[in-house]
Amino acid sequence: MSDISNPMPEVLHKITPPLEDSISSAIKDNTELSYLQEFQEVEEWIKESANSQNIENFASPISPVQDTYSTDTVSKVDSVFSGLANKIVEKLMQQIPSYFGQLLLDNIKIQTQGIEKSVKFDLEFTLDPIKPYVEFIKKINGVEVLKLKALFQIDSDVKMFDLGFLSNEDQRIIHLGNLLSHLKISLLQFRGFHNAISVDEPKVLKELEFEKDLSEINYSL
Repeated sequence: MSDISNPMPEVLHKITPPLEDSISSAIKDNTELSYLQEFQEVEEWIKESANSQNIENFASPISPVQDTYSTDTVSKVDSVFSGLANKIVEKLMQQIPSYFGQLLLDNIKIQTQGIEKSVKFDLEFTLDPIKPYVEFIKKINGVEVLKLKALFQIDSDVKMFDLGFLSNEDQRIIHLGNLLSHLKISLLQFRGFHNAISVDEPKVLKELEFEKDLSEINYSL
């Protein structure tokens, strides 16, 4: 059972694997991305860095702490884009689960206001869009010469089934039940590539659903 005072760790433990599968399938299995000019430009940076020790490639998520990588992380048996896609997924997964989990718990709290007696019920709601991004920075001899930011968006419709509610004089506790989430994963825009924005409208990468049993998690409201 989860710690009802802080259910987030258990929620993240449950939702991270299906979210990673969803993000991975949207990025890695989308061949159109490999033909976008901006990703091809980053691929060229990676190829150049394989031939010169003076060129470095950097990727940073929404976190203020930059995380660096080089072509050493790209498997020799994979294509350059495959290695790049793996790194994009890794960076996005540093951002998305915590945002998704917090939005989920916040919406459950809002939707259950006013419920006072023991009941079982279902909920449906839409989460606020999550907008993670990945930055690619090209440095030559330690000097930044080019920067590219890819901005994504995750839209989520959520259904919660068989939630249980227990209320007494001291506290109100909810048993989370089963989660069904419909995700739409989009690429919003690129910024910083010769000061251009190449994606004028959101480009939907994938729509899919995932289910997860959260019935072992209790949430104190």
